[in-house]
Amino acid sequence: LKLELSSGPEIPHGNPFIFRVIFMARSCCAVWLTLAVALQSCSVASASRLGRTLLEKRSDIASRFNQTSEVDGIEGTETQLPSIYHNLKCKTGSGHEKRFYSGNMVMLGDKGLWCPNAKIGTSTVYKYLAQIKGWPEEGSGQRRCYPAPEGSKATPCWFDEEMRSAQEMVTRGHAQEMCDAFTFTFIRNPWDRVRSAYNGKIATGRISVNGRTDMSFAEFVRFLATQEPNEMNYHWRPVSTTCLTTGPKATHYDKIYKLEHGLNGQLKKAMKLIGWEVQDMEAANQKTDPSVEERMEYYTQADGITHKNELVDIVAKVYADDIELGDYKFDEYA
Repeated sequence: LKLELSSGPEIPHGNPFIFRVIFMARSCCAVWLTLAVALQSCSVASASRLGRTLLEKRSDIASRFNQTSEVDGIEGTETQLPSIYHNLKCKTGSGHEKRFYSGNMVMLGDKGLWCPNAKIGTSTVYKYLAQIKGWPEEGSGQRRCYPAPEGSKATPCWFDEEMRSAQEMVTRGHAQEMCDAFTFTFIRNPWDRVRSAYNGKIATGRISVNGRTDMSFAEFVRFLATQEPNEMNYHWRPVSTTCLTTGPKATHYDKIYKLEHGLNGQLKKAMKLIGWEVQDMEAANQKTDPSVEERMEYYTQADGITHKNELVDIVAKVYADDIELGDYKFDEYA
């Protein structure tokens, strides 16, 4: 580092004390200027290195994690978990490819691949599985699968050969089993699902929204319009986002069952196709979906709405893919 200083005015002859003061002042200035330039150079270099590091980290994270999933616990606490996409291209007998997203999918035995969606009979399905397999239905021994991303402390879901998370299947080299499996999921009228999520999670205070537990239904629906689908809580995230049911990279599903056609009957059909025991059971949540009249009253007469169809239109926009997938209409039951 080279620092050039001008000589300045000629130092007067005479008083030696004045000469020493002037000399010391010039020396101090030179030292401080040298230090300042050096520190500035170091700061620029450090900032540059830091910037490169952050960009590299950001790029690494982006390449590993495609979205952030929110899974809320038993008491409503939320934990953000990055979900990893595994695009598995499987050759079928006809020569076509089957594409899967394993981030939220669950392998049942060796023949079934199911994508769970909260507020669409998921608790009933897990209860059904527990009954036919003799697993605990509640408490710490309850068997459920949630995403376990790379680098997280989440326990991988691997219950013998009976129920395994698709992510863990990929990790352990069992991807081909998913290619040969019967793939299925359940869908539900979004207007009923949003109402169910509000009544079960928001109105009860189990999940807070923006720190609030006193949000009205109208406020909750408006809040949904401010969120990106992949930022939504699992209980009201669109099926199209959780299970990739639409779009150019959609998961292949052999069957998509509609909750409105009867969960028990649909579930029995799925279990039969994967070779599991079939039996009747009651829904884990005994409440049934409202009639069309009740649905219309709930949405069009909600407190605080600006016009009759305000909330109806918001749900139609946010869940457009799910509505199209199930051919759902607001004024029809199924």
